[in-house]
Amino acid sequence: MQTSSFAILFLLAIVNLSGQNTLTGVYEGKFNGDNITLTLELTGKKDVSGKMKDSANSYDLTGIYQENTLKGVITEKKLGLTFEIDAELKDNELMATLSLDVFGTIEKMEIQLFRVGYKKPDNQIKNPVSGKSRDNQVSGVWVKESNYSSGYGSNGSYGSMSSSESMVFLSDGRMSDGGSQTVIGGNNYTGESTRQAGNIIPGLFWYTENNKIFLFITENNQTQTVELGKYYIENNHMLITAGNGEKLLLTKK
Repeated sequence: MQTSSFAILFLLAIVNLSGQNTLTGVYEGKFNGDNITLTLELTGKKDVSGKMKDSANSYDLTGIYQENTLKGVITEKKLGLTFEIDAELKDNELMATLSLDVFGTIEKMEIQLFRVGYKKPDNQIKNPVSGKSRDNQVSGVWVKESNYSSGYGSNGSYGSMSSSESMVFLSDGRMSDGGSQTVIGGNNYTGESTRQAGNIIPGLFWYTENNKIFLFITENNQTQTVELGKYYIENNHMLITAGNGEKLLLTKK
């Protein structure tokens, strides 16, 4: 995927795009013909919380994730059901074994789940997130600004640098590079570098769900959905907080 320098920095500042062995995400599969959805989130270095849903019930999950292996407990409070889960994540496929104690006999169920967005989309679908929700507040041009200055030294010299880089969230779910500007100055020099706004970034789309921004990425004929983080918007500022706690502050242009 050909992207600008800011597009790469913007994404890498929040998530590791190649780190798809991280467990956080939404997974889908089938069991006995019933659709299963499993949403998982790392709440610490190893702690996991999640929700599992089928056509009739909703379940809570707690567990530990270590070395691509998830071990935990799934409960359904209304029915009083408790399952043990033992799963392994390989690439974007989660192979899970659910164990249920039925009057002293352990019943095991094997479920194969795939991370949402992993399978190659239908070539006829031009916009893979056209059916997804998108918060209108997120649409627009967002700028990441940074400033640096050094004080006067013993020789009386000083220096400063300010930069702004932009990313455009288009209302139809596509994204484009909004350009950048860098200004460098000092007591004996000054300079400016500008990159004009670019074109649509191929293979990169966005949508929002439960106050989170998700990126749908297609690269090398493979697709993946990445959670960018929770967002909060106030007075033309947007704060994005990733699952690992890192924060990114953007200003609407």
